[in-house]
Amino acid sequence: MDRKPLISVIMPVYNGEKTVARAIESVLCQMDGRIELIVVNDGSMDKSGAICDEYAAKNPHIHVIHKENGGTSSAKNRGIAAAKGRYLSFIDCDDTLEPDTYAAIIPILLEDSPDCLDFGLNYVNNQGESTPQCNKIPKNTLLSVEFMEQVILPPLLNLRKDEDNFIFDFACNKIFKAEIIHNQNVHFDEDKRTWEDRTFLLRHLKHCKNYYSMKQSFYNYIFTPNSLSQRYTPEYFRIILANFAHYRELYEDRFDFDTQYVSNYWSRAIENMIFRSLDQVENQNQIRQNILHTLTNDLVMNWFSKRECIYPWQKKIKLLIINGENEEALNCYIKQHKKHRRKANISVKGYIRKIIKKVKGGK
Repeated sequence: MDRKPLISVIMPVYNGEKTVARAIESVLCQMDGRIELIVVNDGSMDKSGAICDEYAAKNPHIHVIHKENGGTSSAKNRGIAAAKGRYLSFIDCDDTLEPDTYAAIIPILLEDSPDCLDFGLNYVNNQGESTPQCNKIPKNTLLSVEFMEQVILPPLLNLRKDEDNFIFDFACNKIFKAEIIHNQNVHFDEDKRTWEDRTFLLRHLKHCKNYYSMKQSFYNYIFTPNSLSQRYTPEYFRIILANFAHYRELYEDRFDFDTQYVSNYWSRAIENMIFRSLDQVENQNQIRQNILHTLTNDLVMNWFSKRECIYPWQKKIKLLIINGENEEALNCYIKQHKKHRRKANISVKGYIRKIIKKVKGGK
């Protein structure tokens, strides 16, 4: 008799003493012999490890791994290595699952054996309001590899905008066939502490022969102020370039990565990150150097040289970058950023004045 679990649920934990019990309980309430929970304590400095150990002491299907801090990718990879299930599922320690999640998923895994399965998620904001999010690809049927290449993969690879068919680049609302992950060495990039899920997902999908999508929203993605996903890091520029290089390496035999849309998309991604960088108050000298270094990158220069510009200031910056005048290009971005900030401040002040008038009975 095969006593291996059907699903291994992997939960990375770092300093999550306020939320980890809630996350574990959301899995525990639906656990049976077919589900194991692997909690990876990634060097937490609070009581997270002790809380996890307490749960493991009471349930033989909960396993806790304690390791030195190495980031969420390192923790997930450690969980993958320890997993015994035929399928892998991921949950963050500050999120939760709906109580009927696996009861609904397991029959599909047993009957259709999908290589990858997704379901919707509920975005829970800081007021506790929940908004379901779900893609619009066909539901409750096995989708072919041809469908994956025509519909699912292009928006994930930033080759085409298609919000309806975007499956979300999260691991947490997917179920992955473990055989593919182990046999194809699918893993999370440990040199990334953000945006690590999409490259993992694309590595896995490269070897999938089918895909299954459910219409229910099972995963509660709970907004957490100051979480890793909310923080700015100067590594963003490096990660943007590394992600593009990885996407192309994985799929250049199937897709064209030298289209107008690609140039527009990635130059805009760099530009948006420049503005986000200029929003930061600290480390402005380092940020300036990061931007200037990025603008000299061959990929970036190629994207900007082919970019379709909407505004006159974008056309000016495009020419400056093409001509290698990056200091002047950065100065143009700084001027544009200040204009955006002034407009935003005026808009906020106007809104506040309207609220005050309304409170005072003004018109």
